Order: sequence, then structure tokens, then C-alpha cells
Amino acid sequence: MNIRDAKLADVDRLVALEHQCFDNDRISRRQFRHLLTRANAVVMLAEREGHLLGDLVVLFNRATSTARIYSIAVDRQTRGQGIASQLVRAAEGAAWARQRAWMRLEVRKDNAASSKLFESLGYRRFGEHRHYYADHADAWRYEKTLRPASGIDLLPIPYYRQSLDFTCGPAALMMAMASLDSEIACDQTLELDIWREATT
Repeated sequence: MNIRDAKLADVDRLVALEHQCFDNDRISRRQFRHLLTRANAVVMLAEREGHLLGDLVVLFNRATSTARIYSIAVDRQTRGQGIASQLVRAAEGAAWARQRAWMRLEVRKDNAASSKLFESLGYRRFGEHRHYYADHADAWRYEKTLRPASGIDLLPIPYYRQSLDFTCGPAALMMAMASLDSEIACDQTLELDIWREATT
């Protein structure tokens, strides 16, 4: 099996795979052309002897160090062969090469197989989106830290979403503090206490 970046010549096959795999939220021909020519994105595909086995779209935000898996599709006849895992690992490598430190994605809550796949690859669930898909299905949010194997065990960092527009710094500090002391409760009271202390 070969994994490579898709080209414009692959658009017909990519669109056909979308129609085979999805009933809703399909990537259109126009969207694929945009992704391949103008977007800050990479479309990767897996193929064997000229047959398209699967594809993955990863988006890069110019303003952050986060990449996002936007879509992944695998031919129904070749599922269960590790194709999705290999595409995800290739996408992680591409993101790391572009100096992205995090990979994020969304998974339908009713798609247990995808959740199991990403959790097995080291992704952790950190939130949700209500009515995220065209049919109003909800989505789980997943993320993973991208770094080459270093042999260093890093402390797990608990996630705390800042509750106010101006408390990014306190929220980051709270996460660092909680990673060192599990008894620290990350909540809005502490968030505002730190902000007041830093600004007065």
C-alpha cells in the first residue's frame, strides 16, 4: 500500500469514495479542488495497484499550532486492514513537519468504531459539539499532542476551557498548576482570582 498526497487528477476517485462512504456531509468536487489548490490543507490518499483504498483531509490553521483532521474515508471493501490508522499516522507526520504541536478532530457520537480507532491511537476526548453534522447529530471532540518519541514521560495536563475572553493566561496557568497538584480545583473562582492578582 502506498500513501501519498492527492493531486487534481485524483478528484474523480475522491468524490466517488465520498459517495460510497457517506450519506451526508460529503466533500464535493468543488471543495476537493479548493482543498488541493487554494486551502491550507493536505489531502492524503492510500492506494494499492491503482485502487483507492482511503483518503484523509487535514487542515492547518495559520494562526495556531494546531492541525485538524477534517475527514477520513475508507473503501468499505477494505475496512479492518489498518488503512485508517496508517492514514492518521501519515497525517500526524505531515502536521509535525509543518510545526503543528496538536492534532484535533470530531467524531460522531454514534460512530463507536471511529472513537475506538482514535482512542487506540492516543487521542483523548476533551469536549463535544451539539448538532454538529447536517443531520443534527452530536460530535465528540478529540485531540492529541504531536511529538516524536523521546523516551520522556510528560505529565498529563488537565484541560480547562477559559470562561471569559480575557482569562487566557490564568486558564493556562491553572492547567499547569493542576498537572503538578491534583488537589487544585480548576474553576471560574480560581480563574478570576489569578486574573485579579495579575492585574492589580
